[in-house]
Amino acid sequence: ALARAAWSAYQHRHAVVGGMAPDIRKVDLGAKGVWYRLRVGRFADRAAASALCAKLKADHGGCFPARF
Repeated sequence: ALARAAWSAYQHRHAVVGGMAPDIRKVDLGAKGVWYRLRVGRFADRAAASALCAKLKADHGGCFPARF
């Protein structure tokens, strides 16, 4: 629920991801605890993912391309 709320807040701050669906993954990092990773989209290629990241960074958002 917290990850979904964080996604909703992120969408409101960064319109470029509006309409995209989140992919939330639970990850157990051992001593660091359980974290939730948020991913968006499936992109045609790395260039398309990088283009979205560039827009997010220009809007002071955090982003880095990753493989699904």
